Amino acid sequence: MAAVQVRSLPDDVYQALVCAAQEDDRSIAQQVTVFIKQGLARRQGLSPSVTGVVDEASGAVYPSHRVRRAAVLQRLEEQHEKGNLVLSINTDEIDDIIREGYEERAERTMSCLS
Repeated sequence: MAAVQVRSLPDDVYQALVCAAQEDDRSIAQQVTVFIKQGLARRQGLSPSVTGVVDEASGAVYPSHRVRRAAVLQRLEEQHEKGNLVLSINTDEIDDIIREGYEERAERTMSCLS
């Protein structure tokens, strides 16, 4: 895969990029790739292709990790309600998974807002 380096990117553009990446739960590199793909598609007169996160289980493409997680949780809840899902982890382990990285995400979000 090719690498691209951008020099002299204005601070306000970089901050907007960081915020967009955080909102879409992507790395900056992933967000730049999405923006480039969308821009090139528009330039060629095409509608921007669906770019995002692929759910390995269903093959569905979601615009961000956040949207994919919500869909996965919804499917799990539906399976659980039907009795097709038995969880082998306890609620403390689930809480740990949910909170994993929370402080880092909160700090990034606050830096984006300031």
